Amino acid sequence: SNVHCLRSTYPMCQQGEFLCSDPALNETWRLGRYTALLCSEDTFVDCPAYEQTFWVGDARNEALITYYVHGDYALARRCWLLAAESLQRSPLVESQVPSGWQNILPAWSLLWAIACQEFYLHTGDLAFLQEVYPALRRQAENALAMRNGQGLFFIRAWNMLDWAPMDTPEDGVVTHQNAWLVEALRRTASVAQALGHDGEAGRFLRAADELRLAIDRHLWSEQEHAFVDCLRADGSPSPVISEQTNTVVYLCRAASDERLALLEAQLLSCPPHWVRIGSPFMMFFHFEALASAGHFGRIVALTRERWGEMLAKGATTCWETFPGFDPKWWTRSHCHAWSAAP
Repeated sequence: SNVHCLRSTYPMCQQGEFLCSDPALNETWRLGRYTALLCSEDTFVDCPAYEQTFWVGDARNEALITYYVHGDYALARRCWLLAAESLQRSPLVESQVPSGWQNILPAWSLLWAIACQEFYLHTGDLAFLQEVYPALRRQAENALAMRNGQGLFFIRAWNMLDWAPMDTPEDGVVTHQNAWLVEALRRTASVAQALGHDGEAGRFLRAADELRLAIDRHLWSEQEHAFVDCLRADGSPSPVISEQTNTVVYLCRAASDERLALLEAQLLSCPPHWVRIGSPFMMFFHFEALASAGHFGRIVALTRERWGEMLAKGATTCWETFPGFDPKWWTRSHCHAWSAAP
């Protein structure tokens, strides 16, 4: 007997190519390219099988991959404008759109703001900025209204970032979200400047700097020389330190230069008691942080190691999680474009 399937994807044209002297890296690149294609339908989707859902945070990374590999911008443009419509019923962009589940995953909301500015950087599409800016401004103002007495962003929501045992409670001040907000405010200010709204741009930049100072003041552990995952509901700092949180703070430049230098050293040689990255999605941001510091050799080494595990087990698409996340199986899903980082 034979098994057949019909492949239905967005009509991508492959315009990017990569080839080097290392067959494993070549195969990893093809792995990511094919995964990105299979997760492109009428929107970007997380996976082509059990969910087929436009998760907004996943799509930010998928879009960057698609710009590079396929040279396509129309699908991302549709996604960012579609996500903006969720602000009609929620204070921040919702986690997956459209949906009957009115859910906010704040990191995904803030990645949407970053993605909108990145779209303009890649396309120069000023008409897109004019269309999306009212939504960007609305989300930024709503987020700033959620600052607590310490000047930190606080929202009761699904506060996850990675499939890993981080300490990101629903009722807590979550460090990575505050760092993402610093960067989202800067990107929103950049859009405002491009449209000539200099007064609004200045206000968002000042708010970003105030938030950066609050992160430094309240979320730093002098003992660990790193940022804690959160402040818990009773105001106490979490004892949990994670690679994820400190990667995001470093990537978003959400701390003083002195502390960013300490973080860079920590991220290159992660202390054994820190929570380690659990998904290729989170590794995307780690790669961005390493690239910003010029540590490209480390990116290549991690690619060979972590994606090499998938290739060794016969993978033809990128897995949602790294082996070891769950002892019962290698991965949650075998085709997830949030994992096509290399």
